Amino acid sequence: MLNCIIVDDDKIVRNLMEELVRQTPSLNLVGVCASATEALQCMTEAVVDLAFLDIEMPGMSGMQMLNYFNREQTQIVFVTSSEKHAVKAIDMEVTDYLLKPIDEKRFLKAILRVQKRKIKNAPESADLFVKSGTRFNRIPTRDILYVEGLANHVSIYTADGKRHIVLSTLKAIEGRLPGDRFMRIHNSYIVSVDRISAMEENAVIVEKSFLPVSRAHKKDLMARLRAI
Repeated sequence: MLNCIIVDDDKIVRNLMEELVRQTPSLNLVGVCASATEALQCMTEAVVDLAFLDIEMPGMSGMQMLNYFNREQTQIVFVTSSEKHAVKAIDMEVTDYLLKPIDEKRFLKAILRVQKRKIKNAPESADLFVKSGTRFNRIPTRDILYVEGLANHVSIYTADGKRHIVLSTLKAIEGRLPGDRFMRIHNSYIVSVDRISAMEENAVIVEKSFLPVSRAHKKDLMARLRAI
């Protein structure tokens, strides 16, 4: 999940962007700011992975504000009312730019671009070591079909038909899995996207298992599968 902020002096745009962000399960909104000053304060209170940054603002512009971001940590998506800034945005190596009024499909395309860049720049994830009795056993992530979260533990299902029960949370396991191959599809399930053989209205099929897909995660899953 990506922590993001919205920085725009236009209240209507802020409200629209906030709605789009809250409808996107892979994003966690940590700040809605009307100025660069508010955004700088927000950045001292939370780690920011993604900033939706208006270019033309009174005081400090979005272009000027770029100098205050750790570009290795924070990706930038410019939000602008003019195409004239596109070339400069590319020169500044921001991830993407959105033209006002914001189109939902174009917004989702930008999020996919952000996720791809994050995956590309992320260090290669190690296999999981899970405790069984007094031993720690290696589970290659390539063998994992899906992970189910239960009350105080998770069950990891692998391609050899085994079920590994681990005292952990689903959120902790999610942070250990490669984001290019795994995604949350439900509050209780993480799935290996490459292992999905079919999708029904509210479920996916992995091997012989039917796993539920929540409404909140369905849009992201459809985009990842490039469903038409």
